[in-house]
Amino acid sequence: MARFRLYFFETARGEQIVKDRFDLIEAREWSAWTSIAAGLAILEEVGATYGGSRFNRLRHVTSADLWELRAQGRPAYRVLFAEVPGELAFILLVVARKDDMTSTRLKSRFIEEALENLQKWLEEVPK
Repeated sequence: MARFRLYFFETARGEQIVKDRFDLIEAREWSAWTSIAAGLAILEEVGATYGGSRFNRLRHVTSADLWELRAQGRPAYRVLFAEVPGELAFILLVVARKDDMTSTRLKSRFIEEALENLQKWLEEVPK
């Protein structure tokens, strides 16, 4: 069975925004981190489509192939990610608390941030 690679989004200056957010969650909120880590392990092992139907943690967010992993526990977190074109891989884009996703305006902001990061990443990846 194929394994999927996970990339963390980095800015052009090398800032590891998503990795830094994961590190904070791991240090401060262990139960939330274990749920995220379990979801990422599923994503690495079987990909988004199979994982979404079997584990009910993934959901398709936009027509731009943006996906969301919903971590269980309190506080609940969401990890937004997208498939890497031409690879068995995903780029992890945004980590947001579920509480922050309750209003449509805030949810749109997180989705827009993820889509912008995805576009930046795709432009910077060597072809």
